Amino acid sequence: MRAVVLVQAGQSLPDNQWNLDLTAHDKDLYRGLVGNLSEVIGTDRFQPLFDKLCQDSRYVGYRLSGRYQEKLTDAFFRDLKRTAKKGRTVDILCGKYSLRDVEAIATRLPGLKIIIDHFGNVRLDGEPLGPQWVRQFKSLARRGAWIGG
Repeated sequence: MRAVVLVQAGQSLPDNQWNLDLTAHDKDLYRGLVGNLSEVIGTDRFQPLFDKLCQDSRYVGYRLSGRYQEKLTDAFFRDLKRTAKKGRTVDILCGKYSLRDVEAIATRLPGLKIIIDHFGNVRLDGEPLGPQWVRQFKSLARRGAWIGG
């Protein structure tokens, strides 16, 4: 193994900086961190925390694994736009966010680097995939979303 990018699964905000600090001793090995900003996306707390974390070039983006707001608000999109401007990624864990939500994000912010975690929460049960899921998944792939396992 030559290099590692850590992905923070937990939603603890202090863990973003803790992971950067913990791995700072070997930046050749620990090349990046995908943090978790689920709790603050779409709030006034997002920008100062995100800007501080981005001071470390190894902070490549963040994960949205929890959903703290019912709707995709203008403030939510404001923060995603800031993410795109800084060239960072957003990893979206489908479950709390639907593929329809991800498609709305990709449509509104085509320059945002989106990674869909766990293959969009697909359920493999031996039956054919649902046609709506297939359409949405293909649409996201055409929009440049990256699909991860």
